[in-house]
Amino acid sequence: MRKTTFTILLLLIAVWLHGQEVKKTNNKKTIPKPAAQSNGKAKNNDLPVTPLDYVRRGSEFRALNNVPAALDDFNKALELDPNYYRAYILRGEMKFVMQDFQNALQDFNKAIDIAQQLIDAAVKRGNVKLILEDHRGATQEFNTANDLMPFLGEALYNRGNVKYFLNDSEGCCMDLGKAAELGYLQSYNYIKKYCQNGSSPADTINRK
Repeated sequence: MRKTTFTILLLLIAVWLHGQEVKKTNNKKTIPKPAAQSNGKAKNNDLPVTPLDYVRRGSEFRALNNVPAALDDFNKALELDPNYYRAYILRGEMKFVMQDFQNALQDFNKAIDIAQQLIDAAVKRGNVKLILEDHRGATQEFNTANDLMPFLGEALYNRGNVKYFLNDSEGCCMDLGKAAELGYLQSYNYIKKYCQNGSSPADTINRK
């Protein structure tokens, strides 16, 4: 009888101790895991979904000088949106770095065509809205056109650099001049150096 009672008592004590251990475990604060160390990869941990996601991650790869990864992301952005002119500019810059001048030229041409079409369309809509006395709407359209000007200027600037390396000095200076007119101020420096005294431009790719 005593032996049975002693055994039951031990079981009760064991159950109580187990309950105390579970309670302690549940009351422990969760210790956050340390942040992953930089390994040369882009910081964006979320998987890209939209063209903008790919452009952002590609830009991070570009900042890390990971040209192949950046180029891959810009390609994916354009697969999702073939009219994403910003992605054409960025991809063209990567191709320029790789000295793939002909394909870089094609990308800059595409970016220029799309940006120019968007600007023309916005201006036309703005003019129509002025006729309809929709002054607020007209202002929004003209602002849209103005916002697109820097992108067009950047594309022209980059194309001008490519044209020089393709031995089209005249085309180079024409593009740089148009970029300057659109407010892309960096063009003025190269116009002074390369279009007035015949010097040779080197490493003129724009890296924003």
